[in-house]
Amino acid sequence: MKKGLHKTIQASFLVASMCFTTIGVNSFDIFADDAVIIKDNSGLYTVSVEENLTDGKLYECPYEKILVSDKVDSIGKYAFAKSLSLKEIELSDKIELVVNGLCFGCENLESINLDSVKEIGNYAFSDCKNLKDVKFSKDIKRIGVRAFYNCSSIKSIEVSGNVEEIEDEVFSGCSNLSNIKLNEGIKTIGKGAFFDCDGLTNVKIPDGVLSIENVSFKNCDNLYNVVIPESVNYISASAFAECGKKLVIVAKKDSYAYKYAVNNDIKVSENIVVEAKKDEKIDISDANVSLDSNIYYYDGKRHVPKVTVKMGGYILKQGIDYNLVYTGNKKPGIWKAQVLGKGDYEGSLSKDYKIIVTPVRGFRIKNVKKRSIKIFAKKRNASKNITGYQIAYKDIKNRRFKRINTLNTGKLEYVLGRFKKYKTYQVKVRCFVNTNGRMSYSKWSGIKQVKIKK
Repeated sequence: MKKGLHKTIQASFLVASMCFTTIGVNSFDIFADDAVIIKDNSGLYTVSVEENLTDGKLYECPYEKILVSDKVDSIGKYAFAKSLSLKEIELSDKIELVVNGLCFGCENLESINLDSVKEIGNYAFSDCKNLKDVKFSKDIKRIGVRAFYNCSSIKSIEVSGNVEEIEDEVFSGCSNLSNIKLNEGIKTIGKGAFFDCDGLTNVKIPDGVLSIENVSFKNCDNLYNVVIPESVNYISASAFAECGKKLVIVAKKDSYAYKYAVNNDIKVSENIVVEAKKDEKIDISDANVSLDSNIYYYDGKRHVPKVTVKMGGYILKQGIDYNLVYTGNKKPGIWKAQVLGKGDYEGSLSKDYKIIVTPVRGFRIKNVKKRSIKIFAKKRNASKNITGYQIAYKDIKNRRFKRINTLNTGKLEYVLGRFKKYKTYQVKVRCFVNTNGRMSYSKWSGIKQVKIKK
């Protein structure tokens, strides 16, 4: 025990001004010089600190309350950290800096006055899970990284415009935070600043903010309206990742935020959207639907594309949020993948995809005897399901192909005859499929030409 701590504090020390009983300091494990331990009528123990504290000085302090007197103007890093019994701290008006980790891991801390504080260091109140009332000074200039990380009982905060950056993960894990007011002057919403803040429903980003960084609002499952001003010129692709099905970005048309929402499949509006009641369903027709492929080549088999449905930056689940119905899907043609709302969703929308006849590739032509042209392919084209081919040809001087011959066989081999000698002719080919009397044609091949010499 340090010099001075062996003295027994007289019982009458503070009785005149407070209904407290002072306890002999040597009967407790006290870590600071000139500290007084007080027991009130309810049995609450308070440590009254009368001198500056160095780093970790009251680490794991076993008492419920700490009073920091006006004599104190400096408190070291992690000074009160891991004090699991601590419920309340009263700081003197001289304390303008809350240092790194001051109350880190004080799980039962419920309140602390920050009226005179201008800067809060990194991890200052991390894991203070019962901290409820947090009111920042209007003069506060900085709130450090993870300063209020995992403070799951905080419900409301207001940050003044003197703070230029909402730093990384500063309010991450504040699951009951439902009301935030950010004032003009803030420039950046840092990485993970409001990550996992499930209680947030409406957020207004103040004018003047320039950037919203990685995972700033990720996993805010109940976030509904986020108002983003024209001043914002950067939003990370992951800023609103996994924010639930109802998210709407409110922004002016043609602004960066408006375009960001469109490009990231997030619902966007120029006006605040009134949140639907719990028993109201969401219209799935506003969702973004994408197919893994929208073109298939006919082979006589069934083709069904893989469907992804996104809404509010959230990927909906087949069988839970929607059902799929396919039209056609076997014969050549244009077919639909229909998305039918289910569960929290209603309505429908569809996405077209095609099954087409494979175009002819790798065919050859050559001049053969009797002023003829032979058209052939070394390999069978595309699939065994081809019904036949059409061959179009013309004199190179003509603008259009006027003559078409039809070949009803799956093998491309045909001779066209009686052309004029020493003239050049052009040929193109396409194949077709007959499915129950319905003809479907491939695109025409590229043009090949040959000069008649024989």
